[in-house]
Parts: sequence; structure tokens; C-alpha cells
Amino acid sequence: MKIEALFADSEFSPRPNVQLCANKGIKAAIKPQKNATPKAKDCPAWSDNVKGYKALGYDGWAKKTGYFRKRFGEEHAFGMLIAKYGDEVTLCTPEMAAKDILSRLILRNLHAFLYHRSLSQKELA
Repeated sequence: MKIEALFADSEFSPRPNVQLCANKGIKAAIKPQKNATPKAKDCPAWSDNVKGYKALGYDGWAKKTGYFRKRFGEEHAFGMLIAKYGDEVTLCTPEMAAKDILSRLILRNLHAFLYHRSLSQKELA
């Protein structure tokens, strides 16, 4: 599976992160920090990101990159999982941890499906 884009807030904006994404062919929509300068320091992707952000402003940059639409929807989904099941997996093997996380996702999706189905049935009644 190929990662096409990365949406992250300014905590993940150091030059090496932005440049690593570019080197791997990943579109990085990482909001620069307020005091960011476009000095490349061997990271031209960083410079392009900061220049684009400063030229377009937050709203224009977010619209162009899809930052707002994608990032916050994904964060909401992860936030729901963490709120319901916690943010730790304490199992001995990576395989069991993966199965545990998958079961949490399945339970969350089943719960959401049943909830929305019941709302639809109430509207029809």
C-alpha cells in the first residue's frame, strides 16, 4: 500500500519530516509553525511548503492542500476510538496488538452502523 498524502499539524513540521515525505513521493500537508521561515537548509520541500502557506494564508493553503477537510475528519475518527477504548495496547506480540486494534475498529464501526440504522428506521416510522 502506498501512502499518497500526510496531513499533520505544526508539531510534525520540522524540515526533515517534510523533506522525507517529498523524498518518498508523499504529498505533505503539514501546517508550518507561526515563526517558520522558508530557508531550505537542505530541505527544499520545506521551503516550498512554507512559501505556499505564507503566500496563500491559512484558509487558501488549507483549501489547496485539503488540510482542513482531511485532517480533522481523520482526527475525529481516531479520537472516538481513543475515547471509547483508550490509547494503549498492552499485548506481548505485534500480531496480537494488530488483532486487538482491528477488533476495536470493527466494534466501533458496528456500533456506528447500528446507531445510524436505528436513526434511519425512526425517521421512516
